[in-house]
Amino acid sequence: MICDFLMPLQLPLEIWHEIATRRTTISKPAIQLKIGTKRWHTVVEKDTSMNRLLRADITLAEYCEIVRRLHSIHHQLETRLATCSPMLEEQPTTKRSALLLSDIVYFGLTPIQPEQLEDYPLMLPITSREAALGVMYVLDGAALGGMLIHKQLLNNLFRQGDVGGLAFFGADPVAGMSQWMRFQKLLERTLIFQDQVEEAVNAANRTFDYFYQCLRFSQKKET
Repeated sequence: MICDFLMPLQLPLEIWHEIATRRTTISKPAIQLKIGTKRWHTVVEKDTSMNRLLRADITLAEYCEIVRRLHSIHHQLETRLATCSPMLEEQPTTKRSALLLSDIVYFGLTPIQPEQLEDYPLMLPITSREAALGVMYVLDGAALGGMLIHKQLLNNLFRQGDVGGLAFFGADPVAGMSQWMRFQKLLERTLIFQDQVEEAVNAANRTFDYFYQCLRFSQKKET
């Protein structure tokens, strides 16, 4: 039964029906996304070449290959997100593929094309606002994780003060945190109902799976 204090709003009947039949979110969308993607997030961190970025024995060749693959991933996803702009109230995501490309150029390398990756993984289409937010959650979260990775790279592979080849992982942390805070507010304004959150979680997990397929090359070479 609709609460009496809502009646003066004079909303259309279809909106009242949606309020009465759909479950609202049980907690902040960002928290539900974190919980709902924990398994796939852990898989990507531990079972792909990403774990090499935190190792003391990482080589420059490994680093360059990871950066090339990350560029391919970000470029593909950012291109798809660009088509979702009309569904969202603000630009989908910062063009971090440009930072990765500058790192590639710094080392005198060329970008890797998706069809060059083993098994050529395909990212499923982004067909809804909720799915777009799920993809953005992974990309924006990856930027935050880059802050920790940057510190380890300076300790293990680069020298303190180095900036060349570190445009992506060495991006401004203040700007990155500000972007993350804005994104959380966008989630709260957009993912109002539980089924919307679930769709975003599913899209985020598909995105983590896409990262996994593209970044598991080191495990393939070792077997």
